[in-house]
This record gives sequence, C-alpha cells and structure tokens, in this order.
Amino acid sequence: MRNTPVYKALINIFESHTEPVSNKEVVRLLKKTGLSPNRTTVYRQIGKLESDGVIRRVRIDDKSSSYEKAAAHHHHVICKKCDKVEDVTLKEDLRLEKSIVRQVKDFKILNHSLEFYGICRGCLIKA
Repeated sequence: MRNTPVYKALINIFESHTEPVSNKEVVRLLKKTGLSPNRTTVYRQIGKLESDGVIRRVRIDDKSSSYEKAAAHHHHVICKKCDKVEDVTLKEDLRLEKSIVRQVKDFKILNHSLEFYGICRGCLIKA
C-alpha cells in the first residue's frame, strides 16, 4: 500500500495513544485532522497495519474490536463503569500455561488475550 495521508494519519493515531482505539474512534480522530475517508478505506488500512504487525487487535468487549500499537506483550485492566483501559504486565510468564494447553488439548496457539474487568480507583472514590 502507498504511504497515503490516511495511512500516515493512522500511524500517528496509534503512535500517540497508549490505550486501545476503536474503529469508531479512529474515524473520529481522522476527521479531527481534516481527513474524511470512507469507512471501507479506514478498515482496509487498519487491516494492512495489523497484517504488517504495526498494530494489534484487542477485544475489549464482545461488541467491537479496538487496536493498539504492537509493542511488548501485555494485558489490560478495564473499568466496567467508565470504560477506562490500562495496560498491565504480569510478573509471571504465561509460557508454561500455554505449553500445558498446547499439550493437553493438542492445540496450536496462535495468540492469546487476557483482560481483567472491574472498577477503577477513580470510580470507586466517586461511589
């Protein structure tokens, strides 16, 4: 794919956001930059960035996908009240668990996702 204004803007969006960004939010952010490509173009460009390993898909809820810059492997904590998402890195390595699943279930693991859902400190204080 060519290095179009939309492609460059998408790179900037994912570089500047530490939290996952939904498709809907990506379209809104592109409009803020003065670009208004159709959704098909945006989704195609996001797919290209994902297949190139620049970004990765994150499933925050069952309804939609969000994306974030591909970086060191990590997981998320998600507030069920305000939808705040934060990165969390576990001290324990999940490689042993993945190996057990692979052996016991005779299953080739391609990727995994682990999210913790709860209430953030800010929401707890407000309650």
